Amino acid sequence: MEQTRRLFPLSRKREDTIIGGLSMGGFGSLLNGFRWHENFGWIVSLSPAIFNTAMLKERTGPEAMKSGNFTAADSFPLRRDFLQAAFGPFDEVDGSERDVFAMYKKAAASPYGSPLIYLACGTEDALYPKVAQFRDFLQEQVAPLTFKDGPGIHDWAFWNTYLEDAMETFLPLGR
Repeated sequence: MEQTRRLFPLSRKREDTIIGGLSMGGFGSLLNGFRWHENFGWIVSLSPAIFNTAMLKERTGPEAMKSGNFTAADSFPLRRDFLQAAFGPFDEVDGSERDVFAMYKKAAASPYGSPLIYLACGTEDALYPKVAQFRDFLQEQVAPLTFKDGPGIHDWAFWNTYLEDAMETFLPLGR
């Protein structure tokens, strides 16, 4: 952030600073937005690939462990070694800085509180059930959440629509 602020005339105000991404980048925007909550006022997360220990183990269940792949009719294959490279040992994810649920709680308990969250996912996206689970968690926590869903899959047609909506939500014309 400091490098971009040196290169460009960007605000240093938390309320002017947004982090966002889609798919794995959507997950990363949540993790980093919560981790550095004192810097980010807003998080935009589209179709995030949300994982915790239970979700990682589910993706690499007994049959998947035999082949090293998880496959489902409506999902994409993920190898156990890929997931462990990204998240570390599965049993060490919960409660760590790789656990978006724990990182939200940490940010929310801070003097700054959680950034505002815009979360969206297509109802036909293979990630939708996990995103809905995270949405439910955030709602239980009374998080500052704007949640949107609608017809769509894990593609730019969905993301373009909801990225525009997120920007209008956070940056209405005339601001």
